[in-house]
Formats: sequence, structure tokens, C-alpha cells
Amino acid sequence: MHNGAQVNFLYPYEQLRPANVDGTREVIRIAAPRRIPVHFISTVAVVAGFGTAGVHEVDEDLPLAHANGLTMGYAESKWVAEGVLRQAAALGLPVAVYRPYEVTGDRVHGTCNTETAICSLFKTIAETGVAPDIELPMDFVPVDHLAESVVHIATHQPADGRVYHLTNPRPAMLSDVLDRMRAAGFTLRTLPYDRWVGELVRHVAENPTSATAPFVSLCVDRSRHADMSVKEMYLKDTFPVLGRRNAEGALTDSGLHCPPVDSALLDRYLEHFFTTGYIPRPPHTPDRATPDHSTSRITAGSEHTA
Repeated sequence: MHNGAQVNFLYPYEQLRPANVDGTREVIRIAAPRRIPVHFISTVAVVAGFGTAGVHEVDEDLPLAHANGLTMGYAESKWVAEGVLRQAAALGLPVAVYRPYEVTGDRVHGTCNTETAICSLFKTIAETGVAPDIELPMDFVPVDHLAESVVHIATHQPADGRVYHLTNPRPAMLSDVLDRMRAAGFTLRTLPYDRWVGELVRHVAENPTSATAPFVSLCVDRSRHADMSVKEMYLKDTFPVLGRRNAEGALTDSGLHCPPVDSALLDRYLEHFFTTGYIPRPPHTPDRATPDHSTSRITAGSEHTA
């Protein structure tokens, strides 16, 4: 199992290549003499270029392409690493590739690594009371479900070069997260994306040690081949729909089911943030969720168009 990588959304490809590409070559060098299967944990970020190229659906068996549509060095390094593995597979090395979406806290306690872009987004929204009015999918894959799924596939399926999209068949949207935050007691308003980015940049300039500082580039840096930021590349109707045929087939009769991103899961994650102090608990909690979109949302005519 090869899950080692340097994850950094600021470094260019050249700085990430030694760990993420050359490291994969080293794993192949060790495994090749005895044809030891290599199970590689990749990321759905490698297919982001399809979306900016106008491809609306990416099946697991579709060969990778559109590398020139990628903007982050991290995604580029994983794209190249997958290519190195495909070459090795063509020469007879057993290989399997797993592409998870947003890996989040475990489904029982919500325990998670808070040094991630999605956690920083929650924290920044809580601190500022302002959120982007965007259709951003919350495709969360709890880490324990992901681990169990990878182990099951690796021990029950041949490493024959197939790719597995380990995504959540029942994701939510950012608006659902905002509803649960309001239910927890936060007062939130939304802004069109470009105006929200301005508020985000201002917030980080005033709080340079903010949890979101390492991820501002995702909202500011523009795609090389499309007039949008990296974050906008992942919006609904831009990021391609990911096929799951291989993953679903491999997990049939496994008893493993990814929990939906519903109120229960989102509340569990928020409670973990509160109890650990990552996000301060709101001073009061309303009796029930009463999101008032009539006052918080900008009218459709003024929304940013991705």
C-alpha cells in the first residue's frame, strides 16, 4: 500500500516531484523484482482538468488526460505518479489505484485531521460569519470507511490496473453545512464568490496565522486554461461526475456502506470541532435550525457566475 505523499497546495510541481513522483518510482523499483502488488492512494484532483475541458463525466476506466487543465502542483504530481504506475502495470506489475474525494473524520466520533482545506473553510466561516454562495459539493468519505474499503478491495480483487473512485454516493452541498452551523447557533450570511474571496483575503491579511492561510491560493490562483480559481473547478456542473462502477462492484456484499453526508454526520463533525476547541462553540444554540436565506443570500441576479 503506497499512501505516502507530500501534501501541499502552495508548492509547485517541481518541489513535490521528489516525494510524490520519485517516491512512487522507488516503490515500483522495490516491488517490481518480485511483482509485489502496488496499491496506490491517489486523489480525485487528478481529473479536475477534465471539467475545465468540458468533460462532464469521468468513468474509472477512462485514461487520464487534460493535465494542462490542472493548476495545483499537488494534483499535477499525483497525475504524473499515476502515469508512472500505468507504465509499470503495462510491463506486468500488479497495480491498483484508489481515488478518494474529501477524506473526513471517522463516522463514529468525527475525529479528524483539522489541517485540511475543508476544515479550514468551516473554521473561517465560523470566525467571520460569512460564507460563499456557491454550489460546492460536500463529498465526504469518512476515513474509517475509506480504510476499510481499500483493505477490502485490496484483499478481494486482483491488482489488474483498475481505478476505484471512492466517493460518497450521497454527498451534500455547502448550503447544507451552513444550515447545520446555523442550527448550532452561528449567525451566517452569504456573499457572491468574488466578494467572499475579497473578505477571505482581508481576513487572512489581518490574521496571517489563520487556519485558512495555507489554502487562500485555492480561491485566488486562476486556472491556466479557464477563467476560474482552483476552488471553482470543484463546483457542481464544473467538476465532472465520477463513475463508481469498479468501486461499487468491488464492494458488493462487503457490508461496507459509506454514510450519507446528512445532518447526523455534519453535526458529529461540528461537535468534534467544538469539543476539541478547534472552533469555539457558539454562545447560544437555537431550539431548531431556522436558516433565514431571505436575508442572508444575495439575489440571483448579483451572484458570481463560475
